Amino acid sequence: MATSELSGAHRASFAASRWSVVLAAGRSQSPEAPEAMAQLCQAYWQPVFGYVRQRGYSVDQARYAMQEFFGRLRDRRAGTPAERPNGRLRTFLRSCLQNYLAATDRHVAGRDRSGATDLVPLPPRALDAMQVDSPPLASNAFDAFDIAWARVVFDRALERLQSEAELRGRRDFLGELEMFLTGEFPEMDRERLGIIAGRLGMTVLRTRTAISRLRQRFRAYLREEVAGTIPHPGELDDELQFLRRVLPLGLERNGTGAAPKSD
Repeated sequence: MATSELSGAHRASFAASRWSVVLAAGRSQSPEAPEAMAQLCQAYWQPVFGYVRQRGYSVDQARYAMQEFFGRLRDRRAGTPAERPNGRLRTFLRSCLQNYLAATDRHVAGRDRSGATDLVPLPPRALDAMQVDSPPLASNAFDAFDIAWARVVFDRALERLQSEAELRGRRDFLGELEMFLTGEFPEMDRERLGIIAGRLGMTVLRTRTAISRLRQRFRAYLREEVAGTIPHPGELDDELQFLRRVLPLGLERNGTGAAPKSD
């Protein structure tokens, strides 16, 4: 199924973090700016939260600081002029965050909300995820941000593939083959492939072909997600290279496996 066949709701949810969202939010007269920034927070709260936590903030301090940061970004008061964003969404967001934290006292964050910036709402699952006592993604805030960012991009591409499978009534099929999206299939695992092929009622050859097609679809979604975070198409390959460098550690910490090939 082509991307265009996805439902309007799915297209809207996956388009929420496009670079055009930030551009729209930077226009002083844009009525879409508040909603655009809320969508940005919904899409990319993990790298922001991870960066702030790595800077020594407690969970509560990091949550309030993150939400206030997104509120200030929405209102064009985050430290980097949102009216004139340039570069990649990843570096733009991190630069704004650095400037915001440099001017913010972590011990005051969220303590007195009177007259403060209205908080940007978080997705329902975010609050629970923040409470999980997981090891740090990296030894410094910069790497923690980049690893979390790469994981978000990977997960968004995977969610699109899962949505496509659900619309076709093939979610169980994808569940069997999802493990093969993260690298070249090793010949030593031929026995495992035969077992999976048997469960699917397919030959090993057909199963290999299905894996190849899934990888192609996943790579296409991954490229689209990355393309939505850069200002110019010519930067796509560089940003994919960044993902290839950073993502393996993020997936390893997440128990997913090796990074997918994206070209």
